[in-house]
Amino acid sequence: MLWTRKAAMELIEHEYGKKMPIRTVGDYLKRWGFTPQKPAKRAYEQNPKAVKK
Repeated sequence: MLWTRKAAMELIEHEYGKKMPIRTVGDYLKRWGFTPQKPAKRAYEQNPKAVKK
């Protein structure tokens, strides 16, 4: 599962009751090593029978 700044911001607000600007959340995520990633468009392991079905 990929984290987005918005999802992290909502989690912080839900868990701690603190509203933070989305840019600040992005700065924290970057500082903690959570880099932006795009989901892979193609699976590396495919099951041809399942795909055909």
